[in-house]
Parts: sequence; C-alpha cells; structure tokens
Amino acid sequence: MVVATDLTIRLSEHFGPHLASDPALLSETTSICTHYGVSPEDLFYKWEAFAFNHKLPKSEPLTIDHARELRKIIASSINSSSAGAGGESAGNQTPLKPSSALNRGKVAGDFSTMLGIKGTPMKTPSAMGGAFQTPQRQNHSPYGGAGATPASASAYKPSANNTASTADVTMAEIDSPLRPHASTTSTNPAFSIIESLNESIPLSTSGSQLCPPTPAGAKKPNSRVSLAMATDPKAWNYRYMFEKKGERSQVLDDRIDEFASLLRTAYNIDESEEFGDPSLPSQEPIWVVGRICPALPAPESSAGQTLRSKAAARSKTEVEGENAAFGLPKLAETGVVLESSRMMGSGNRTPLTFNKGCIVKYTPQDPGTGGGATTLSLFPGQIVMCRGINAGAEKFAVSEIHFPPPLPLAVHTVDEARDHSYSPVKLNAKALNIVAAAGPFTGEEGLEFEGWHRLMDELEAGGLPFPDGSQERRGKEDISQWGLPKRVRCLPNPSVFYVNELVLGTTTADSLGDLKSEEFVTRIESSPHRNPNPPIAVAEAVAGKNKEPNTRYSRSIISQRSFYPLFPPPTSSNLAYDTSHSHLLNFPAVTPDLLILPSGKITKPFIRVVNSATVIQPGSVAKGSVVAVQVDPMKKEQLEARGGMDQINSSLWDRARIDLVSL
Repeated sequence: MVVATDLTIRLSEHFGPHLASDPALLSETTSICTHYGVSPEDLFYKWEAFAFNHKLPKSEPLTIDHARELRKIIASSINSSSAGAGGESAGNQTPLKPSSALNRGKVAGDFSTMLGIKGTPMKTPSAMGGAFQTPQRQNHSPYGGAGATPASASAYKPSANNTASTADVTMAEIDSPLRPHASTTSTNPAFSIIESLNESIPLSTSGSQLCPPTPAGAKKPNSRVSLAMATDPKAWNYRYMFEKKGERSQVLDDRIDEFASLLRTAYNIDESEEFGDPSLPSQEPIWVVGRICPALPAPESSAGQTLRSKAAARSKTEVEGENAAFGLPKLAETGVVLESSRMMGSGNRTPLTFNKGCIVKYTPQDPGTGGGATTLSLFPGQIVMCRGINAGAEKFAVSEIHFPPPLPLAVHTVDEARDHSYSPVKLNAKALNIVAAAGPFTGEEGLEFEGWHRLMDELEAGGLPFPDGSQERRGKEDISQWGLPKRVRCLPNPSVFYVNELVLGTTTADSLGDLKSEEFVTRIESSPHRNPNPPIAVAEAVAGKNKEPNTRYSRSIISQRSFYPLFPPPTSSNLAYDTSHSHLLNFPAVTPDLLILPSGKITKPFIRVVNSATVIQPGSVAKGSVVAVQVDPMKKEQLEARGGMDQINSSLWDRARIDLVSL
C-alpha cells in the first residue's frame, strides 16, 4: 500500500512541484488515486489524454478544475465497466447502504395477500413453479412464503427498528461508484419484491374494496371506499387548437409573478424591498425571481448550426439543413440564464454566475448551506428566487438562491378518518388496498398482454387495457370492443383524486425521465470567509440530502408544484405540451400524499419519501412491475383522544406498506 507521503512524491514527479504547494489540488489528486485505485502514472496519462482532447497548451499545468473533470471521467469509466459485468453474482457486489424503512430483493410468499384479495384459489407447487405458495412462516421472506430469495442475494437487510420520521428516505449516497442494477425483467423472479417501504407492517387479507356488479333491478350497495376528483374534469373541455395571440407568453409571465408573490411570503421578504431587474446594473444586492432557461444562440450562427446538428442526432432523424429540428441546448455553466417576467424585468434573459459560498435553500425551514461547498441542480422551466448583484458585466452574480416551498399536505377531520376506517359499512377497521399498474401493458412483440393477465388473475378482474400507440402489430382484427363496466373511472391527464382521506396524483407524462435528461448539476465552491465551525443546523441542510438522483427529481416536482415543471419539453420526448393551458399541470391547493409517476427513461422502479409525500415510479407492466399499497387505518385510540373536528394529516408515509412487485 502506498502511503500518503510516497504518493505525494510520485504525484509531484509527474505533475511538477506546483502540485505539492497547492493543498486543494494535492487533496483532490490524492483522493482520486486512493478512491478509484489509480496510480500516479495512470492519472498522468489520463491528464495528457484530457489535455490533448481539449486542445490545451502544453505549458498549462494541472488545476483543481481539471482534476475534478478527471474525477468525473474516471468515475464514469468505472461505472461503465461495472455495468458490463452483469454476470457477477450478488455476493460479489458492493453492499449498498441499508435504510431503516426501505428493503429490496424479497420474494412474496402470497402475492394475493399483498394485493388484499381474500380466498384466491392456490395452485399446486408443480403448477406454480414455486412462484407463491400457501403462507407458511419461513426464513428470508417478509410474507413467510416459500420460494423466498436468500438473504445473501440482496444487499439490503431488514431493519430491526423501523421508526417513522419526516426525514427524506433515501437508498444510498452517490459519492462512490456503484454497480447499476439490471432491469427487473431479467433479474427478478415472478411476484418478487423489488423494493419495499415500511416492510415491518404486516400484510392483511382485507379483501377487495370494489363493489361487485349490481344485478338488474337490485339495489346498489354502498361502496366501501370513497372515490372523488380533486379537479374539475370540465376544465379540460377546451378548443385545443384555438388560442389568442400572446396567450402563451401571458401564461408564462403569470407563473413567474405568481411564484414571486408566494416566495416573498414564504421567505419573509419585506414588502418595501421590491424585486429587481437582473439585467440592470446595481450597486447593492437585490432580490430577483425568474425562470431558468438555457442560452440560445442565433439559428444562423455557427453555434446555432452546431446545435441544430446535435438536435437532429439526438432525435435520430435524417433530416438536415433548414428542415432539421432546432432544439434547445442543454443547460451549461456558461449558458444558464434567468428569464424575468414583463412586469419585473421586461422579459429580459440575464446570464447567471454563482459566487463561491452561494447559499442554497430549498424551504424557509431549511438552514441552508451556510457558504459551504455544495451542488446545485437546475433545469429549464424551474422558478427560483436569487439574491445578488449585476456589476455591469451583463451577468448577475448570485450569492443566494432559494427554491419554492412545497404545498402543504391535505388535512381532514378526525370524524372523517373514523368514518372511513371504522364504519361497519365501509372498511370496518380493515386495511385499504391499492394496486397501480402503468402502461405500456404489453411489449412490442405482440398483443398477448402476458404480464397484464398475470396481474388480473390475482386481482380477479378482466379486460384488456389500451395498447401503446406505437404498437407495431396493431390491427382491427386484433382489437375488440373494450366493454368497460360502469365502475371504471376514466380521469384526465394529469389527475388528482381522493381515495377516502388520501390524495393521489398521477400523470402519464415522463416528468421524471425528462428531468433526468435535462437536469444540470453544478458545484458551488466553499466561501473563503466561511465560518470554520458552522452551526449544527447547517449540517442538516436539504442540499446534503439531495445527492441521490431520484430523490432530487422527486423534490424538484414537489417544489415546483407541478406534474411537469419543465419548459419547454425536450424535443426527444414528443410530448403534446399545451402552454396556454399548462396551469392544468399544477397541483390543486395541496401536495398529493401519493404521487405515481411512471417513467420510461428511468428503467428501475423506486419509492421515495420527500417532504412527507410519497413518490413512486412503478415501472410498466410490459417490463414486469406494478405497485401494491396497503394503508392501515389510524390507531383508534389516537383518534378517540382527539376532538371530532380536529384536523389531521393522513400520514401515508408512516402507516402504509408499499411494495414494488415484479410480474
């Protein structure tokens, strides 16, 4: 093993004596060598290749910025090589950081129990192939069923203490390179648990909450579960190809002005301090509010032609020249601009730069980064509030950046909770079961709907879903009448609705995947004047919990209060985005307790708890995954201890067991 002193000498021999005199550069290069197992010689060769590819002068020495770029390249190459080693056994994988509330890799002993179905006929072991058996208490299975995955096959182990908290639930930090997970269709057996939230909550066979079909002439029975819309479906009844001139720009302006008002209230900005125009020079720091946008070169310029070529390549089209799609560029550190509204900044777009020690705050309760080094995530369409100075260089230097706080969670009275959970004609102290399945429901090879039928066999229901519009083997002879019963509710997209006291929100737009493709993460350097002994609260800043990508995407959607906060959508998404009616994408008054956001670009399903809201990416039935939710009733003694008109939250993250299940 190479000791630190020897490593420093060898690094100085290759990079020159200036490296030893720069503590930050020495620390960065030493960290790369020790963390990734790179020798000083190999690091020097990578630096020479980097300098050659970027056409750097031969006399230019290695700097701290160059070292950080080398770290990214080395980490990327290690991740790529790890992804190729898909045949490695699970025992050879690097164990991930366990979580107190999330567990993976378990096999359900009784899938029908998890779905809340009572009395499903069980097949013999020979017919079932060990997929799910009669429940018996055995090791390594959260459900006590046979055929469970051994504990060694999963890097996550069940936690003995599963204490609920309002903190964000994350899976692992991303500071070290981890081996990517393979898709669920290739690695998970049928009806196995891909990921679980609150696994310590036992499953109960409460039966289906759906009313059976009512015979002709019979009295319709009362529903055990209340289903209601949180938005008016008539709002979608508009002439979608008819809009007035200037209507789009007015809608975009109104969104900035609306967020400016709520940001002023949330962060207690004095009314006497007006929001300024970032494009105008100022001698004192000012507050500004605007929309994050990429810098867009002129189409006729050389940069514009390069952008056009890249956009055509991304969309995999062969159209070139004037007819090629002119997509927006990706956000870059030198190309981030802030678009003001016409009222606050005449609609100008001003380039942004971020000072060392720029304070990042995600909510008014967030203590902020306190001038320490951190990372900052931005994407097109994001509304932010910044404090800084335009010193006359046509750039706005940001010293503080604040994000909108999320909407509050929905509340209901104690009497409503008691009626929903303990009324004899409703749930009668039983658990509420919800199953969510996202399309496409069959693969590109045909219309067999194998995964869907496997799910329906367990749900004791029938009928085909709508096929994907891009289905190659679609034909009139293959598709019969849908024959949807009256119990089926068709809702707008996106939609927010109530199931008893719970608020659920969902959309088919791939907001998570588009955020992943358009997100720009930049590093903010530590302030040289930062307090070396910051308050303990600063260590609890939200920015420190925002490293895990799926948590970061979920937080962005909740913070921006929209199912699709990006603007404009990337050309590759082919999304039918209606700017004039984009207000229909916003959350209505509250943050949903449960957000179901399917994604085709994020292949691995996940569960995250962010700001006490639960976000689920369930995957698709075609790729073999669904989500099963069991919501236990609130403790009766807790409800009886409070007044009937007291308002409470649903606390879904605490009392619901959520399982991502492989089909």
